[in-house]
Amino acid sequence: MNVMYPNRHEPRPARLRPGSVAANVAAELARKGKTKADLVPVLGHARNTVYSRFTDTPFDTDELEAIATFLDVPVTTFWHKEAA
Repeated sequence: MNVMYPNRHEPRPARLRPGSVAANVAAELARKGKTKADLVPVLGHARNTVYSRFTDTPFDTDELEAIATFLDVPVTTFWHKEAA
């Protein structure tokens, strides 16, 4: 089923697999009131690169450690979670 978006250039929302590292990072960002864009200076990557971590390219361990520090959570927060 195709979903129509008001702006055809607007990116479609990423579908994250529940329980995946990217989904857990996104969930923790939401819990802390932060956005993916807030990770740009934390990771030192371009915005597109940061966003690709949620859709195409897995986070590496250094990135996960930086995100955990930024969010003030243990890095293990991002894995071993059951799907909600």
